[in-house]
Amino acid sequence: MNTKRIVALFAAVLMLVCLFSACSNQPAATTDNSASSSNTTNTTTDTKTDDKKDTTTTTTPDAPAEEDIETITWLARDTGENYKIWAEKEGENALLMKCVENQHKYGFEVETSFSAAEVYTTTVTSLGASGTLPQIYGTYGAIDSTTLVDWTNRGMFLSCTDVLAESTGNMVKAFGDDGLYKWARAKAAHTDGDWYIVMITNDPARYLVIHEEDGPLRVGVQLHGIYGLMTRLDWLESLGLTMPQNPDEYYEACLRMHEEDINGNGQKDERIIIGLGTAYQQQGIGQWYGLPYNDFFSDPSNGKVEVGMLYPGFADWATYLNKFYDHQLVYNNEGGHPWVEVANYLAENNVISWYVQANFLWSSGRSNTGDDNCNYQPMPIIAAVDGVKARIICQEATAAEWGISYNSANCTPKTAAKFTDCVYSYEQWFIRYYGIEGKAWDYEDDGVHIHDYTLDEGYEKGDIDQQYLCNMDNSWLGFLGYFPIPYFKDLWDPEARIYQSAQEAIDAGEPYAEAGIAREVWMANNKVDYDQPNWVQLNNVAQYGEKNINVACYYDFETLPTAEEAEIQGDLASDLKTYVQEVGTKLIIGDYDVANLQQYIDYAYDNLGLQQYIDIQQARVDRYMKAMGLY
Repeated sequence: MNTKRIVALFAAVLMLVCLFSACSNQPAATTDNSASSSNTTNTTTDTKTDDKKDTTTTTTPDAPAEEDIETITWLARDTGENYKIWAEKEGENALLMKCVENQHKYGFEVETSFSAAEVYTTTVTSLGASGTLPQIYGTYGAIDSTTLVDWTNRGMFLSCTDVLAESTGNMVKAFGDDGLYKWARAKAAHTDGDWYIVMITNDPARYLVIHEEDGPLRVGVQLHGIYGLMTRLDWLESLGLTMPQNPDEYYEACLRMHEEDINGNGQKDERIIIGLGTAYQQQGIGQWYGLPYNDFFSDPSNGKVEVGMLYPGFADWATYLNKFYDHQLVYNNEGGHPWVEVANYLAENNVISWYVQANFLWSSGRSNTGDDNCNYQPMPIIAAVDGVKARIICQEATAAEWGISYNSANCTPKTAAKFTDCVYSYEQWFIRYYGIEGKAWDYEDDGVHIHDYTLDEGYEKGDIDQQYLCNMDNSWLGFLGYFPIPYFKDLWDPEARIYQSAQEAIDAGEPYAEAGIAREVWMANNKVDYDQPNWVQLNNVAQYGEKNINVACYYDFETLPTAEEAEIQGDLASDLKTYVQEVGTKLIIGDYDVANLQQYIDYAYDNLGLQQYIDIQQARVDRYMKAMGLY
C-alpha cells in the first residue's frame, strides 16, 4: 500500500512559532478494497449503476490518473489521535480507505495537519501572521470576527463565487443560487456582496416550515427540535394532578411537589432548572411571557433583533419567577444552556422541569434519574400575557457553527472546488450516514432507497465489523477532523421531506417516520402505552395553531460584521450583555425592584450603548435577510 507523510500538529503555537510533530503514515486508496465484497445474499458492488447516479443527481467526475492526483493541505481542528488509530490498521480500515478513494475520484488526496481544539485559534492566527497557512483551514467559529473580516478585506481568502464556478456540480447543488444551503451562503455574505466561507452544515433529512401570522420562518425547524418545558408527569399523577394548563397551576403544582418531598429523599430539594443567573435564563417560562430565548437574537420570521427586558412581559416574568426563588423552587447560578450537564442534574432525581427537546429529556430522565417511573412530558403552549403571543423555541434544521476558507496565496479556485465537491458528495454522504456498501448497507431493488443492515431485526452491536460502520468506535469522522464531513442528510437522502405545516407532518406519520419506525413499534420497543414526547409537541403546535405562535429561534442568523461594526460590538458586548442578564437575575432574586425596571433600561441606553448595539446587530440581520431574498 502506498503511503504519504502527514504532519500532525499537536503543540500550542506561541506567537509566530509553529511547532509540528508526530509524523504518521497516511494510507492511500487501493484498487483492491475489501469493502466492496460481502457475504450477504443481497450484495451489490461498490460501483453504482447509471440509474442510481441519475436518481441522486450526483456529479462524480471521472477519476484521474494517479499521477494527476494533487495534494491539498488542510488544517484539522482535532488532535488526530482517532485518525492515527485507524490509519495504522492497514487492511482493517475500510471506511478510511473509502474516504481516501473518494478524494481520488475528485482528483486529490488531502494532507492533514492536526491542531487540538483548545489551541486551534492560536494556531490559525499564528500561521496567518507567519504566512504559512495551509491551502484550506477552519475560519468561521475558529477565529474571531474582527480577524476574519480583516483577513477577508486583505484578500487572504478565495472568492467562493470563483470557487463555485469551477464546481463539477456538488457544490452548486449545495450552495448555488438555487442550492439547498442558500441560507449558509447568506450567512457567509460579506459587505462586498461576495462570500468567502463555506459552512460545514448540520442538517437532517426532514424538517418543518412553520408559517406564523407574519409569514414563514426564515429557515425550517427540526421535526424533533420543538422544545418543551418538560415536567415530571409521574410526580404530578402521584399527587392526583394533571399537567398544568397555566402559570398559576404550574406554580401550585411545583410547590406541592417540593413541600411534599415527592422524590422521598427527605430533603425537599425538588425544583425547576432554567439557567437562572446565566444568559439562558429566559428559556422555557420566558416564552410564556413573550420573551426571546437569548438577548440580541432575532425573530425568525421578521428578523427583528430582540432584547427581553424591552418586552411587555418581562416584568411579569421576573415577578412570577421571584415566587419560585423565594420558595426555593429555583436556584441561582444553576443550569444554563439547555443541553449542558443534563445527565448530572437529572441524576439527583429532584428536577421538576427542564426546557429542551422533548424526546431528549424524556429518554435522559429514564436513563439517569434511577427512577423507573420517571416520565418527563411537555407542558402545553401557554400565553401568559394578554395580547402577547405564546412563544416556543424551535431548533432550526439548518445549523453551521463551523466554516472553512481557501488560502488565496496557495490555493486555486479549481483546487478549492475539487475539495468542496468531495466534501458535499454523494460518496461522502454514505461515509457519514451508512458506511461501506455490501457490508453495512445495500441498495433496495429500486436502486435508490437504502437497506441499512444495522436496522435489521435482531442486529446487535458487533455483528458488523467497526471498520465498515459510519458510527465506528474511536471515530475519525468530524466536522473539522481529518477530512471535513458535514451533516448533510437532506442533500442526497431519497427520503428527504419538507413539510409545510405541523399537521402535514403528523399526517405523514411524523415524527416516527423520520426514524423509520412505526408508532406501535416505538411504544413496544420502549415498553410504554403512550406517544413519544416529540409527537406530543408536534400536536401541541398543530392544535394551538402556527399563526397563534411567535417562534423564538435557537440559532441566530446574521452576516459577519464590517470592520467598524466588529470594533464597536467588541467594545460594547461584554459590559452590555452582562448588565442585561443581571437585570433579569436581580429582579428574580429580589435585589432589584421591578417598579424601577424603566430606570434599569434607561441606564443601558444612556451608559452602555444598548441602542447602538441593537442597530448594528439589526444591520447584520438585515443583510442576511436580504441575501436570502426575504427583504
